[in-house]
Amino acid sequence: MTAVTDSKNMMIVAGGDLTGVDPTTGAHLWQRHEPLVGCAPTALNGSAYCYVPGAETTSPITVLRVRLSDGQVLSTFQLPSANTQDGVERIAVLGGAVILVDATVAGGDSIHPYKAIVHRLPADLAGETWRTVVPDPRQSNDSGTWPDIARVESGVLVLNDGYADMVLNFDTGGIIHAGMAGAEDVLADGRVVANPDAETPTGTAPHGYVRPADKALQPVDFSGSAQAPPAPLYFTVAPNNSDNTLPVNAYAADGNTPLWRMPVTMVGDPQWLDVYAAADKGLLVLTDTAGHVNAVDPKKGTLLWSNSYDAPERGDGGADMTKPTPYFLDDNTVVIADYDKYGGKYLHAFSAATGTALWTLNGVGITGTVGTGLRFVQDDSGFGPLVGTTTTTPASLPGGLPSCPTGMTPISWSTYPGGHVLLCAGSGRYQADVTINRKTVNCTALDFTAGGYVLRCGDGASVRALGGIVFQFTVGSKSWVQPAAAAWSVGVPSHGISTGFGSAPQTLPVSCPAGAIPLSLSTWHGGWLLICGTDALHVTSFTYRSDSGGSTGSDMTFQNGVYCGTDQQGTSVCASGVPAVVTITPRGATPTQFSADANYFPSTGNGGAGEGTGAYGVAAPKATADDQVRYLMQILQKSQQGRATVGGLVANLLRCSVATADVASAHSVVTNRQQLVDALTSAPVDEVPGGSQLIAELKQALSVSLRADTQYQSAAQQMSSGDCTSGLNTAKAAIDVANTTDALKQTFADDWNTNIVGKYAEATTIDPNSL
Repeated sequence: MTAVTDSKNMMIVAGGDLTGVDPTTGAHLWQRHEPLVGCAPTALNGSAYCYVPGAETTSPITVLRVRLSDGQVLSTFQLPSANTQDGVERIAVLGGAVILVDATVAGGDSIHPYKAIVHRLPADLAGETWRTVVPDPRQSNDSGTWPDIARVESGVLVLNDGYADMVLNFDTGGIIHAGMAGAEDVLADGRVVANPDAETPTGTAPHGYVRPADKALQPVDFSGSAQAPPAPLYFTVAPNNSDNTLPVNAYAADGNTPLWRMPVTMVGDPQWLDVYAAADKGLLVLTDTAGHVNAVDPKKGTLLWSNSYDAPERGDGGADMTKPTPYFLDDNTVVIADYDKYGGKYLHAFSAATGTALWTLNGVGITGTVGTGLRFVQDDSGFGPLVGTTTTTPASLPGGLPSCPTGMTPISWSTYPGGHVLLCAGSGRYQADVTINRKTVNCTALDFTAGGYVLRCGDGASVRALGGIVFQFTVGSKSWVQPAAAAWSVGVPSHGISTGFGSAPQTLPVSCPAGAIPLSLSTWHGGWLLICGTDALHVTSFTYRSDSGGSTGSDMTFQNGVYCGTDQQGTSVCASGVPAVVTITPRGATPTQFSADANYFPSTGNGGAGEGTGAYGVAAPKATADDQVRYLMQILQKSQQGRATVGGLVANLLRCSVATADVASAHSVVTNRQQLVDALTSAPVDEVPGGSQLIAELKQALSVSLRADTQYQSAAQQMSSGDCTSGLNTAKAAIDVANTTDALKQTFADDWNTNIVGKYAEATTIDPNSL
């Protein structure tokens, strides 16, 4: 699966299915089927670039330019290939062009049997700018890893296959340099820094520069850092150094003038020696394959602190060797993400100020970035169980909880009527202190799961936790669900320790079925809703109770933070994380809403009425009629602002005069309208007399308007492609649909202006033509 995105649109590629998604809201925009094999992860001018193989291995390969906004194929190019194996192996968008690597068997050379063909295509796919055969990418026969397209800088294209870098002239495709095992790098001025002990570079000025050095220099690996290196950094390869140090060298921007040289404790396998680094907030952190961690002043080169951790068992080296990657979770915390040869994940946290070891988590890895310095933290199930991106300072332990053993610190604690769970970690191990119904339970095994953890205890007892907020206890033959009254976990932003579940039932009279875990819990006065499943996207059952009764069901969907499903009686049940509301709609009847006093969702964490922000960034309402009217009024106003261009769009459609801006405007209008329709599903009005009827009237009107807006968008796309006749017919059909909404909008406006305006402070008169 690949996601290609720009600032406005995202395309998800899964097999042969292309899906357009709003990257802000996750709203579905379009879908089509295309037999794609690969797409470049970076967009260019609003388009994605992908390739389709030929019917046979020797057939031409088709490169496509796909518009992200609607999935339309704008242009194609047939890529000739002499390949006899798998065709294109890599595709990337770099330097305003499309780069492809086509792996080919050269034949006749048992030592170096492989070669690679590199292609450059222009953004419009109008032809082939150049192609270059790289005769010796230095592949082993069983590697199966073809050259990666690394980067373009200073007029050169750099490829890497795990054994060597290949540097090509980006304008002509000419081979500038090919060297072994990362022994060279490209400086800001385009010069290649090569290891003179390895081989002689073949290029000429300005790319043929070789740094004079007594010992081989290799670049420090900054691939995991959110920031660029503070200066060109290289380390001196000295595997036989008796004092277990490696000198790290910093140079000025010219790549030649030395700034400082600092010996730091860095020793790994001499055959696969590397230094990894990250920089942030005036601190340079260096790690190696042996588990050493050093902090250096990036301006002076002075050593600030040094520490280490138990390094995992690594692979055999080269492209298969696992490597430690340092990250800054926040200003105060450095985390080393590491992996063993079997795929095991480990996180080791250190104080950025002192180097003190804070905690270690097994089975958890950092998997991606969100902006500068922000990280996704993920376990094997795909969710972040205990570690976030903001704080690692343990909250003070509540009275009655024991202290962690010496050398260990709290990573999570929860309290509930009759007991608590305290998790401690340190030196690569964990300890749990668990009390249930005022009795101590001996738990000996801990596993992280989707959004939480499982403790396995004596006599077959177990504790399944969702975020440390909702628990399912099993003791003997009895299982029950218990919400925590107060909770805290490492790295989770805390707004106080109360979960809001303090007034919830001490236990819920149901539990999740075997093989499932609690995914969501919502409670309100007189009722509750429990959702169970294997992970956030796969619900296996749900059970609810309210003043009027309750039921069970299965197979809920999860979209835009809302779970929806149908129970055994055909009643629709929907639960929203923010705003915190549960809507129950018997078949053929009016919906009944319940603002949740407290809830917990995998996507939003714990919350409740009046917490967080809902649609369009509007503050979620408290469980009062005044605030619920305020919320509905504000999302209507925000939506109206987003539709300011619709009048001019329709006028241009009727003139068959459509510009690129009109196509973008049509897309924006559809997205805005869909966002409002989705927002009405979770807009709480349970405290407003007649509120459910108001929402039903408005949603009916806007759903019809959404159909008209979608047709406007299709008309704009048809006209922009040169088909005025079809576009005009589509536009006129859209106007006919839009006209049918007049009476529906008037009904809502009359109801609002009569029953709401004048009774609530935020309510103003609504003109149906503004909807």
